[in-house]
Amino acid sequence: MSTPFTDKTITDKTILLDPAQVDALLEDIEGGQPNLLHIDDTLVPLKVEVPQWPHSDPAPDTTETLWLSWNGVVVVEKHWSAPVQPEERVLMIEARHLVEGLHRLDYRVKIYNGEQAQSQPLSITIDKTAPALGGDQGMLEFPAEVVSGGVTVAYLADNDDQVQAGIPDYREARAGDVLTWYWDAEPFEFNEVDSRTLAADEVEAPLVLTFSGDMIRARGDGPRYVHYRVQDRAGNAPVDSRPVGIDVAVTPIPRELHWLHVEAAAGVGELLVLDPDMVVLNDLLVALDPATQIHPDEEVWVQWGEPGTFGAFRGRVDTAGNPRSCRIPKASVAIAMGKTAVLYYEVLSAGQSLLSTPQWVRVQTFPVNEMPTVQCAGHMGGVLSLAAVPPGGAKLTLARWKLISTDQLVRIVVTGVAAEGGSIRHEALYDHRVTGEEVGTGIGSDGSVVIARAFLARLMLGQVFSVKVYVSFDLGETWPLEVAPNFPLLSPRLLA
Repeated sequence: MSTPFTDKTITDKTILLDPAQVDALLEDIEGGQPNLLHIDDTLVPLKVEVPQWPHSDPAPDTTETLWLSWNGVVVVEKHWSAPVQPEERVLMIEARHLVEGLHRLDYRVKIYNGEQAQSQPLSITIDKTAPALGGDQGMLEFPAEVVSGGVTVAYLADNDDQVQAGIPDYREARAGDVLTWYWDAEPFEFNEVDSRTLAADEVEAPLVLTFSGDMIRARGDGPRYVHYRVQDRAGNAPVDSRPVGIDVAVTPIPRELHWLHVEAAAGVGELLVLDPDMVVLNDLLVALDPATQIHPDEEVWVQWGEPGTFGAFRGRVDTAGNPRSCRIPKASVAIAMGKTAVLYYEVLSAGQSLLSTPQWVRVQTFPVNEMPTVQCAGHMGGVLSLAAVPPGGAKLTLARWKLISTDQLVRIVVTGVAAEGGSIRHEALYDHRVTGEEVGTGIGSDGSVVIARAFLARLMLGQVFSVKVYVSFDLGETWPLEVAPNFPLLSPRLLA
């Protein structure tokens, strides 16, 4: 061991001097070559900075000397007879010394009193050998099924919507190597798919590249040429594998998604008309046309009404009993009464969505004469006697009607001619939401709905007044016209 410095002297009890510094060295990575010098930095002189050594005090008669060694051979020698300036500690190693291999860089200093000290060594790796690809010029190793039959819709469906290919082992594989792979319509177009840097634990493991179904579909059908490139961390010239020719046919053959069959509806094709009487007892049954092809691994979902709107329904085609049918709840059909609902279905397959051409179903309303007429207590033979009306008013009742539900609102409006002339109006019930109990009993069975006696007392005696019932089947989104209630009109004559 050489003798380092102490205070004004050098003894064998102090540590070695700090190693030289080379800024051009690449940052070390786990499992990579240590202190690697990029290939570009081997083509020019290498800049080395020597740290300032302690106790330096050169003078004309007591000079100091620095010897910089490369693999034990002095390549730079400098002398000082005056204080050492920082820029004078920056030395250059000629490029002819920068050959491939693991090198040792160190220096030795003799200070003004003749004592000498040795630095810690700095190892430097120079790699000028590019990776050497494996057999068949590194051609990717695809599954035999892909090589013989190409990449098809069926293959992607059976293999997690991807294709994998192995890279043959290659020489000089090291952590930090960058793999870039390509999917070309013509050889060596270099249409990049992806890139990754090898970690230390990947160098000894089999290397596999993955090509996603989305990428393959996006680049279309036809002959494709698949290859990859390896670029080492040292920056040597990249090496390219020989392309593998693969046939691609991944565009699904267009399928005709025929319109749904709605047995209860009238009409054919795009425009249908539905009588709500057809769903009074059962939900609306829709079925796939026998000519519509559905594969075993596909899901089919029926959509009634615009998604997100009130009354819209989305249901999966039944997988039990009749696997090609779906029932739309009659409550959703009732909400569409008097309107036109869109009807279509969606086929989900391997991450893809196929939509059928929409149909439009016009849901009719019930004829007014098929709806129950509101009843007024005390009304007999077309006459209501004011004297017979109790102080609490004349009670009104309305029997339950077809497709009644809690998604409906009810208005009961009474109009007539005032004793002093002119029309007057009384709202016996306004925007009342049908309750669960009323679904079974109808409206007013508890006696809570009345025509106020005070209102009746204002009417002209001997004249007919009207009790009109309006029902909104879609929770108030739409109502019948004021002049056209959708329930029969009750028109008693008011007598004293």
